[in-house]
Amino acid sequence: MSETAGKIIEYAVKEGFTGVGATPVSDADISALEKWLSKGYNASMEYMGRNLAIRQRPSLLLEGARSMLVFTIPYPRPLTGKSGEKYAGFALGRDYHLVIKEKLHKIAGAALDKTSAYRVFCDSAPVMERYWAEKCGLGAIGKNNFLITKASGARVLIGEILTTEIFGKETYAALEKWNIAKDTVHFRPDSCIECDKCINACPNGALKGNGLLDAARCISYNTIENKESMPEGLDTRGWVLGCEECLLACPFCQNGDTATDDEFRCNALFLSVLGKEGWSKMDTSSFRQRFKGTAFERPGLEKIKSNIK
Repeated sequence: MSETAGKIIEYAVKEGFTGVGATPVSDADISALEKWLSKGYNASMEYMGRNLAIRQRPSLLLEGARSMLVFTIPYPRPLTGKSGEKYAGFALGRDYHLVIKEKLHKIAGAALDKTSAYRVFCDSAPVMERYWAEKCGLGAIGKNNFLITKASGARVLIGEILTTEIFGKETYAALEKWNIAKDTVHFRPDSCIECDKCINACPNGALKGNGLLDAARCISYNTIENKESMPEGLDTRGWVLGCEECLLACPFCQNGDTATDDEFRCNALFLSVLGKEGWSKMDTSSFRQRFKGTAFERPGLEKIKSNIK
């Protein structure tokens, strides 16, 4: 194994990542994104239609960028509170954007050549993260639009290091070999052909197949991103923040490595006993004290109370 690949894997494992791959920087295929936008499926998320040139050409994010490293890390299963309120697994701890970027900075500082420039991303810039993860051989994108990884199934978060460092063929080969050795899920791009479990699991018909999802009908979008009232007749199935109906229906969600990082579940016990009454009594000061630096900050207290109602 090359020295560079060895370092990357060593520090990635130390930080809890279960998948890591690399690929030379090139233009991304954004045709699927353009098709999705053309149908208006982004709802109020106008930002998804911006910076398409950057989404296609990540080298615009870092001058002289030559390599893309992609990392995947599992997150906890969802949680149901004492009153039946449901929380997606990614929301049970610190904001994963912050946690993963901190981890990636540690890896880049320890494993990359000191003369190389780099930037780290985790759903924080116009980067086609699932596209690049697939290109790096970490897994494939399923009908549910999730990246289904070799080591950890579909319940993973993705982060990237974009760097000016050029890796040799032996580094790419070593990372590929490592990922193949961790393949416990055995998902392949054609595994979804005869399976529509995720599509059928959505109570509002948000998943359209062929990589298309109508955000306006998606519970996760409506509990987090949508600043307006819930669409009339939308079945939220008790989800307060996020949704995992399609993820839970996926056969490949049940296999692979599970989350081990406590930072991803530090609020789990509190949320499990809070209940609807606890939420109704919570004021802004208490909310900020408890949920600063978490996924709950994005919708805010009043939105969450509205979701519960």
